[in-house]
Amino acid sequence: GRYHTAGVRVDGTVVAVGYNDDGRCDVGGWMDIIQIAAGRYHTTGVKSGGTVVAVGNNDDGRCDVGGWTDIIQVAAYIYHTVGVKSDGTVVAVGDNASGQCNVGGWTGIIQVAAGVYHTVGLKSDGTVVAMGVEIELAKWNLIEATPQYELTISSTSQGSVTTPGEGTFTYGPRTVVNLVAELEEGYRFVDWTGDVDTIAGVNAAATNITMDGDYSIMASFEEIPSPINWPLIGGIIAAVVALGLGILFVRRRRAA
Repeated sequence: GRYHTAGVRVDGTVVAVGYNDDGRCDVGGWMDIIQIAAGRYHTTGVKSGGTVVAVGNNDDGRCDVGGWTDIIQVAAYIYHTVGVKSDGTVVAVGDNASGQCNVGGWTGIIQVAAGVYHTVGLKSDGTVVAMGVEIELAKWNLIEATPQYELTISSTSQGSVTTPGEGTFTYGPRTVVNLVAELEEGYRFVDWTGDVDTIAGVNAAATNITMDGDYSIMASFEEIPSPINWPLIGGIIAAVVALGLGILFVRRRRAA
């Protein structure tokens, strides 16, 4: 940001230094963060589950991100915050005097950047869109500089992958894709299999994968075994033993 710096640790916590009159560095309690953006007066962070947190000056509503879901990247600057959803749509909050938050109609977006009075989005086909004050882009096409990777997702029959879904999806390099697997009753999640080298947690039903190539992954589930009723088994064994002893006693008396 202009007056502060923030960093994400490998364990998902966040550190920040610098000017903190508006609380923009109050990130010590953040956890499970995968990406952050520092604006001039605020700091925002994306959690692995796709929700967003923010601290700092909120005069223009730039920190009103509590209802955002399924976010894979955020960008922030002076007066507004922008987020990219895993389906390629975009959300924005904050000052909109120059139309910089009018991004509701954007689709196919893989990355965004926030300026002072404008917002720029990179589409999956390599073209660029922008909203805000008098933005004029020459017919940019960054397709050669932006390779696309395919992520193929499937699951075993006892559950499903709800985020981003099942099938084949296309993302730009280094895109962090949230993964959420839901299981059917009576089953439990086991792990992700396949191309799992960049999955944050292969044994977690809610995690993320970083796109560094074409990947194919599968969510695996297994049936939860029925718990062993040891008291019942013990009672049955005791009854059988008592019955056997009783029969033995009767036979001995008859023999006598």
